[in-house]
Formats: sequence, C-alpha cells, structure tokens
Amino acid sequence: MMIFVYGTLLKGMSREPVLERCRYHGPAMIEGELYDLGAYPGVLPGDGNVIGELYEVDDATLRTLDRIEGYEPGHPEASLYLRETVTARRFGDGESVEARSYIYNHPVDPARRIRHGDYRRHLLEQESESQWIVAYGSNMSSQRVEERVGPVSGCITGHLDGYRLVFNKRACTRAASYANIRWCGEPHACPAVAWKLTPAQIADLDCCEGTPHHYLRIGLPFRDSDGKRRIVQAYIAHPDQLTGMEPEPWYVKLIRNGYGEHGFDPAYLEYTGEATV
Repeated sequence: MMIFVYGTLLKGMSREPVLERCRYHGPAMIEGELYDLGAYPGVLPGDGNVIGELYEVDDATLRTLDRIEGYEPGHPEASLYLRETVTARRFGDGESVEARSYIYNHPVDPARRIRHGDYRRHLLEQESESQWIVAYGSNMSSQRVEERVGPVSGCITGHLDGYRLVFNKRACTRAASYANIRWCGEPHACPAVAWKLTPAQIADLDCCEGTPHHYLRIGLPFRDSDGKRRIVQAYIAHPDQLTGMEPEPWYVKLIRNGYGEHGFDPAYLEYTGEATV
C-alpha cells in the first residue's frame, strides 16, 4: 500500500525509523490544510497544498502506523486520525498517484495553520530566522546568488542523497528549461551548495524563483561535505511547471561555474545535461 506522510514520519524527523525498511517513492504533495498540533501536525481537507513523502508499506508496517496515529478501523469516531484515500502528486514527474494518509479527526484552532504546508520547513523557521537554503542549479555560483540577494554569511557544500539533477522546469518567458531535482534513489547524489540567508534575502530569492507557483521552497535532508546530515530548505519545481525542453547554454554555463567554484566534478553535468520530464 502507498502511504503519504507529512509530519514526524518524514525523513529527518523523530519517527523516521518506523519507515526505514519501506520503499521510498520521493517527495509529493496533496491538497489539504496543515496544522501545528503541538508535538505533531495534522491535516484537514482544504484547498491548500501539504508537502510530504510517499512510501510503499507492508501490512505489518501499516498496523504500526495505525497504532501511532491512533486509528481504530472498527471505531472511527474514537480515532485520533482517520486513514483515508488521497491523491498525491509526485514532484519528480508530476504524476498523480492514489495513496492513503492520516487525516486529523478533531477540530483545530485556525490560527495554528501552517500556510505553506511543509512541516519540516515550519520547524526550521521556528528555530531560527536565518536559514540554510540549498542550491543545485545556477544559484550554486556565488556571483549569481549575490547578484540576487546580496552578500551571504555562510556556505556549505554537500549532496542531496538519492536525488538526480534534471532540467525539466519550464522557463517563464521562453522555450527553455531550468534545473530541478528528481528522486531516483541510490546511488544518486546531486551536488549542492547551502547558503546561509536572512529572511529578507530568502524573500528576494523567492521572488527570483517564482515561489510558490513555479518553485516551492521545502525542507529536505542534505549531507554536507563532512558527512553530517541536516534538514535544510531547497527549491523544487511545482508539478504544474514541468517540461521536456532543453536548457540554454548560458544557463548550463552558470551551473558549470558553480561546480568549478565549489570543487564538484563537471562531468556530472554531462550525465544529467539532457532535458528530463
């Protein structure tokens, strides 16, 4: 069975080990409204977007999840969450898949809604105003990112494990594509750079990236050059914005410059240089 998770079961969160033996199908989103319930979040039906992950689980894991979520199939009225069918859209290819997810079964305080729909991002922004924002495309170049947001205070190199660089984000004003990432699993690891940005700089970069209609800014695991795994934020293309067109040479050159600046092997770009939908 395919399960969509959006809270403490996400990668990097406290209950991640529950799903460590299950097949991971990458990040996705569903329609709904996400709420901060204190120690965990809950989803209710709505017209917003909720960011999460897809897993293929067996019957034993499903029973474990039911216990964790307080779902009692024989007594739905007494359940904390209800396991219901949802339609999830995968970020990597825009495809819609049917899954089950746990929907909160009680009233909520409207003031507790997480408007952007991403629990990991919500927790990061509660901890600190400044954030590590990952770049895997043209913003890997320090010149490019500083032209957009001004001088930055920190930089970390590393990889997005399991992700592959693709060029399948539709350009806004011309027939071309921009960089995106797609979950492909091991042994893929997309080179990336994390920049430490202030809230004002993040707002400027959101404008450059067309957030949230063109790219969404979401929380993702990132492995730095020392092997430390941390949750950061990254831009990923909205599923509505995928295309099969080729990137323009000037754009690929910017990424190549970023690779050279941070010591990444430019041969990786030869492998991923084709447009991919």
